[in-house]
Parts: sequence; C-alpha cells; structure tokens
Amino acid sequence: MQYIEPIDAHASLVMDLELRWKAWGLMGEPVIYSEARWRLRGIDLMATGSGEHRWFDLCSDKQSYDCLPDSVVKTIKPVQLKMLVPILRPTHTLLLRPELMAANGLILDPGVLAESSLGDLSETELSFNAPGSPNWNRSVVSNMHSASQKKLIAEQLAYLPEREAQLLFQHGFELSERQHVRAYPIAFSASFYHFAEYLLEQQRLESEKKLSRAKADRIDAALSTAVQVEEDDIFAEFEREYISSDIETQMQSEASDLQKALEHLQHSLGEMARQENALLLKRIREIQSRTLPGETLVPVLDEDANKTHSLYGYKRSVVHQEWVIPPRFGFAGNFHQGLALASVGSGKDRRYGYINFAGDWVIAPKFEGARRFSEGLAAAIGEGEYGSKRYGYIDTRGEWVIEPAFDNARDFAEGRARVESNYKWGMINPDGSWVILPKFAEMDAFSEGLAVVQKLPGDYSSDEYIDGRGDIAFDGRFDEAYPFSEGRARVWTRRKGFGFIDDRGRWIVRPGYAQAEDFSEGLASVQQSRNGLFGYIGSDGHWVIQPRFISSAPFSEGKAAVRIGEDHPLGYIDPDGEWVIRPQFDTAAPFSGGRAVVTFDTRYDKGECSNTHEYWKAAIIDETGQFIVGPESKSRYLGDGTCFKNGFHLYRDNID
Repeated sequence: MQYIEPIDAHASLVMDLELRWKAWGLMGEPVIYSEARWRLRGIDLMATGSGEHRWFDLCSDKQSYDCLPDSVVKTIKPVQLKMLVPILRPTHTLLLRPELMAANGLILDPGVLAESSLGDLSETELSFNAPGSPNWNRSVVSNMHSASQKKLIAEQLAYLPEREAQLLFQHGFELSERQHVRAYPIAFSASFYHFAEYLLEQQRLESEKKLSRAKADRIDAALSTAVQVEEDDIFAEFEREYISSDIETQMQSEASDLQKALEHLQHSLGEMARQENALLLKRIREIQSRTLPGETLVPVLDEDANKTHSLYGYKRSVVHQEWVIPPRFGFAGNFHQGLALASVGSGKDRRYGYINFAGDWVIAPKFEGARRFSEGLAAAIGEGEYGSKRYGYIDTRGEWVIEPAFDNARDFAEGRARVESNYKWGMINPDGSWVILPKFAEMDAFSEGLAVVQKLPGDYSSDEYIDGRGDIAFDGRFDEAYPFSEGRARVWTRRKGFGFIDDRGRWIVRPGYAQAEDFSEGLASVQQSRNGLFGYIGSDGHWVIQPRFISSAPFSEGKAAVRIGEDHPLGYIDPDGEWVIRPQFDTAAPFSGGRAVVTFDTRYDKGECSNTHEYWKAAIIDETGQFIVGPESKSRYLGDGTCFKNGFHLYRDNID
C-alpha cells in the first residue's frame, strides 16, 4: 500500500506476478538474483480520512465507470518490490535443525519491473535487475514466521548468524514439494503519477459540471420566486437579468476557489512527479552499481616491495591481507563489467590492456592510453588518420567498434559518450555518429537529462546547462555549475555563494552558503559562512540537522560520516542527526552494501626527513559499527619528506 499525496489516498496494486530467482555462493560470498514479470489486475484506492474503498478495473478487461484506460495502465510500474520467500528445509538435514528451516527466508529484489502486459503474463518483459551480494549476516531471514504473520517491514526483520548462513549456502537448501511457494511483500513503491493525474482530471471535470449545474439551479430557483414575467413587462426582464448576473458573480468566486484548489493539487502533482523520477533514477543507479564478489576486488599498491618501483595487485578490500591477484602492474584500475584496466612497462614503453578476475590478460597490453569499460565499450588510443594518435572505442574482445578519430574521449553513459574534436566537445552514440555536434569548450557528463557546458575555455562564468539535443535548457549562467542530483543542481555565484536550482533553472534553495555538497538521500551538507560549521538542509532549504560539524560527508544508506571538532574522531549519524555509530575513526568511507571501510589508531614515524612511515589499523564495519573484516595493522612508506621549518611535508594515498 502506497500513499498518494495529491489525492490523499492509499493505493494497493492487485497483480499477477511471476518471480524467478536463484541463490549461490561465489568466492566465499552469497549471491542472489531474481527477476519478475507482472500483469496488473486492478487498483484498490482507500481514502485516508474516511477509509472508503474504490476499486478500479482495467478497461481492457471490463468496461465500467471506474475502469482504467490502457494509456494509464501502461504508466503504472513498480519501482521497488522486495519479497520474502520461505526456505523450508536444507538439502543436508544434519547441517541445520530442520524444525527451524520453516522460519527462514530469503529477501528477493527483482529490480524495476517493466510495463504491465495488457494480454497474457507471458507477453510482459522481464524486470531490469542485476545480481547482488548481501552481507552474510543480512542474507537469510530468521523470523520468517513472524514476518508472514505480522507483515513485518524490512527494517523489522531478524537474520541468521553469519556462520549458519554460510553453511546454508555452502551445502544447499530446498524450498517446497509444491510447485508454487507463497512470497510476502516487505517493501513496495510504484509510479502512480499518471494515475493521480488521471483522477485529478476526472475530479476537475466533475467539479466543473457540478458548478455549472449549481449555477443553473440557483438562477432558476431565484427567478421562480422573485420574478413573475408578464407580457411586455420590461422591468421584470431587467430584474431577471440582474438576478442572473448577481448569481453568476457569486459563482465566479466559487469557481476561483475551485481553480486555486486545482492549482495547489497540480503543484503537488508536479512534486510527486519529481520524487518518482528521482526514486526511479536512484533505483537504476543502485542496480547498475551492484557488484559480484569478484568485482569487489580493489587495486592495492604493494608499498613493501620496494620504495621506488612499487607495483599494483588486487585484494578483496584494502583491509584484507591476502593477495587475490599478486602485484605485477604499473597501473591497476577497478573492475567494470568483469574487466579491469591495467598496465605494464614504464615511461614511453608503458602499455595498457584489460585483465579478468584471475589476473589474466583478456585484451593484451597494446594501447598507449585507455579507459575503463562502460556499457560494453572502452575508449582507447589507436592509430588515426595519417598515423596520428587518436581515441576510439573497443569492445570486450579488443576490436575497434568506433575507429580512432578523436582528440580525447570519455566513458559511455546512458547510451552516449563525450568526445573532443578540434578542441571542441560534443557527444556520440555507440555507432560513432554525432548526437551533439562538437561546439563546447568543456562538457560534463549528462545527469538526470541535463549536462553542464562551457562555451569559452576556462571561463567558468559561462557555465550553462544543455538538454539531450544540445540546446540550452534554460536562461541562466553561473560562475560554477555542477551535475543534477535528486532533481537539484548545486551552483555557485561569485557574489552570493552556493545555492540549488531545479531542472528549469529556478532557485529552489537561494544562494547564501560558503560551501555545499550535492543532495544525497534528500539531504545536502552546507556551510553558511567560511570557517563556520556544517549542517544538513532538506530539499526546501530548511535546516534538518543544525550546523555543529567541522566536516560532514554526504548520506549513503542512511548514514553520514561527521566530525564535531579538530581533535575528535569521525562517527556516523542518521538523517535525524543522532549518532548511530559513535565517533572512533580517523577516516570513514561511505556505506555501500551495508559495509564501510574505516581506519583508526594512526601514527607517524617521521625520522629525519627520510624513511617516513605511517602506521594505522583498518577494518570493514557493518551497519551497527561491528567489525566484519579486521582490524588489520597497516603501514605505508611515505617517501622522503621535504624539510620545512615547521616539520614535514607528508603525502598519503587514499586507501579507499
């Protein structure tokens, strides 16, 4: 059931749902994947105040007053649908207590569902989704019975201990001898904008009809009691016109009130559309960012190898001690779509290629320059016209898909890539044809349908936004402009500082902040004055968490790392500003997949401007702050420091 504010009612979808899923272990971690197709049967609408129910059939199934046209049905789409399915018993009954298995379950998230079919369920496309790897201690629900009886929400679920969950995945489990197993919804949200728009339009037409009938009835009633029209009675005719005019004036006031009410509802409807669009984009980014256990390998510099020619290898995280891929690369990037950019050699002899999770070369190191894979393509340097070095795009076999022809190139995103030609930036599609001709001195990636561009090189006061056609989206230039996030864009003006605009260029939060970060999970970190404290504002610009931090990171998975003083450690707060993990860390990364990398107990061995080392402890924590990997002792050679009168010039790589 989902609340729809513009119509002040709760909506429930009645649907046919076909859910497919599988769960397995990979590299010692759990992996769960599910996909679904669905068909809408109807909508049950419950008024918030009266509790009155109104049922909507599909017009394609049954013609009635409250049936939904096909055009509306196709716009209703579940964006989030988490289901809890029971695990009835393990394959090896000696492994776990069989009598407890009926109380266990798995959470399935089939992703974003496609349009509802108007015909058979089999005609519906499968949902957009990707496999995910939850933490072991969040992989198997232990209070399945309570969840099915009490309809618990996701936040109220309990989970099997890590060791029991690992054994369950390792040795396998079964479901039921029955062909169909009931699943229980624990989280739901759908796009109801066009449904609400349809109902409001019906309400407007009905209100106008009632107003018109009321006006006619009042005029008829007034005339029947006040005027007795006789033949050639000119005064009676004047009286009749006066009464009609007076009643029409009174009704104009009611019509004006109705119009204001409808305008208010339209504004609420517009905000609903923005929120639904932001949720959809968030879900798509969340699904696209999911990684398999092998894809969580991170490049780590083996600084203990030697001081001048350290090489990169891969570990499960910066905390783990064991090498998964031993260090042998001069450069190593993160894995994307199963491949990681890596290099061998140095200087003019350095060449780039791509490796797999085993560290084997899938695409031999033969490129003088290259970028990561995105949407199946990667930018790389090859031989262009007249033997010149130019960027083109290769596929995962290393074959040229777009021949080298560009001065510079960036990754594909949303089916487009930014490229530079003759010192101007434009955009191409996957076949290499121009989508936006090269005409901008600078161009950022598109975000929520808009991109920041500069027409003049180095002139930040010429920052503007363009749409997908390359046209200026709205009047307004800024000294600095940033990508859109959650329907808001952070911009800076030299005179007034940072503020936020919407996708039409209108000020949502007036400029007046010395520092500001993008909105994340509905909140933005801002600093009102230079050297002042940081707090968090909501999308309307009002304080949600009052300024009291000297540093504040964006929210991620309901938590943000903050520091309240120079000599205080970092901790994590919730959206209400309350501590959820007490301050105890020197560095604290954002949460991702219920985990975060933290460091603490940092110290330095400074020596005499040489052999300077840094020592610290690193760990991976869960959402409660408990260690799930580590802590492990770490050290780093920082190089020969440069002596100053006040001490050392030290540098440190980002461990994340």
